[in-house]
Amino acid sequence: MIVVPMLEIPDQLDLVIEEGTFRRLAARSVSQGHGIYGAAFSMHPKHSHWIPYLVPHRELAERILGTSAAEAALRLEPDLLKPLERHNPWLQFLGESEVIRRLAQSPRLDLFRPYPDLEMVEVLARDNLAGSFAGLQVKAATVSNRYGEAYLHVRKATLSLASTTWLVGLAWHEDAADFDGECLLIPAADIPKIAVDAGQHLALNFRPSSPYRTRLDPYRRRLKELHRLVLEACGGGLPDSGTLPSTP
Repeated sequence: MIVVPMLEIPDQLDLVIEEGTFRRLAARSVSQGHGIYGAAFSMHPKHSHWIPYLVPHRELAERILGTSAAEAALRLEPDLLKPLERHNPWLQFLGESEVIRRLAQSPRLDLFRPYPDLEMVEVLARDNLAGSFAGLQVKAATVSNRYGEAYLHVRKATLSLASTTWLVGLAWHEDAADFDGECLLIPAADIPKIAVDAGQHLALNFRPSSPYRTRLDPYRRRLKELHRLVLEACGGGLPDSGTLPSTP
């Protein structure tokens, strides 16, 4: 749905219309190689194909909700107003921000965030010299005090095995309020080979800075080198190993 509220003017009308209908009715033009859709109407139209979609500003909420705002509030389930658990979404946002900050250290990488966030790729990195790219999914989890592991989960429904897609795994230390200096950089195609099947998810048990060998060793990297590693990944190859555990 597209909502176009106007400026505060007398007898204000707002445009409320589904995207498909807007595209069908709008005037189309091209600017700098990009298609542009436009709509023009007055506040007192008499003959306009936009009339069915123009709503008095005071009725905007009712048109969007399908009912009055007061009635919609009465229909709310009380549980919907309770505070939600925010730690995991907060940590995921922090992890994505950390990866973007690290990648921004390289002037050769252009960074993009897809919207809406419905697919596996959450950060798209493009080598602005070579024109190649790497799509990244970022997973962050808290290191368990008991086992020293961060449990990363990847949804099967959105898993893409494309050669240009990678997983970046981060381990958060609650006591230090910081990410571990080691991270994971895994080609998405390798995830089913090394992860544990956990129903709707594939699970990776990441033990950062551990001296013991695990199936994740080929993908362990130094976090401070992430910008260089992703730049190499844009070229299509597996970056040289940055961190491997010593033999106990």
